[in-house]
Amino acid sequence: MDNYGEKKFYYECAMCAVRFSSKHKLKEHIAMHDEDDRFKCQTCGKRFEKYCYLRKHNPVHKEEKLFGCADCGKRFRLKQQLKEHVRIHTGDKPFACEDCGRRFNQKSNLNTHLLIHKDEKAFQCEECGKAFVRLVQLKSHQNTHAAQKGFECPLCKRKFNHLSNLKRHLLIHARNKEIATF
Repeated sequence: MDNYGEKKFYYECAMCAVRFSSKHKLKEHIAMHDEDDRFKCQTCGKRFEKYCYLRKHNPVHKEEKLFGCADCGKRFRLKQQLKEHVRIHTGDKPFACEDCGRRFNQKSNLNTHLLIHKDEKAFQCEECGKAFVRLVQLKSHQNTHAAQKGFECPLCKRKFNHLSNLKRHLLIHARNKEIATF
């Protein structure tokens, strides 16, 4: 006995057992299986018949970190992020520099490294103008400006944060004095 208003499903997908009320809808659905990753969620792998359905689905995962690293427990939103992270533990470095052969576990690290060969120094210190290839190098350098500079040159009053830097600096004065005496 059928209830009024209840949908009847006559056509079933042989691949995933989803049922449809018309042959046309089943064909649309089967096309989704044929087009593999066309409307596939990159986070959970769920497939959608239309792009608009995938877009509506994506916010479900906004803060969700479904993928966990078996080695350290760190969690990721995307499977690809986990895959890249695991290389840290496995030592896999699939990205090689064509100039020097150095290998990297992430493409972004290779791209940063390539700047060394191009002599492009994109990160410049605002205080002294010195430029660096990597942001981390600039940050380290900036600490020298911020650090307490307790070693002062008695000749020019320039300050240094390490005694070794002051000694190296004093050699410049010594060389300049030698040049001036000739």
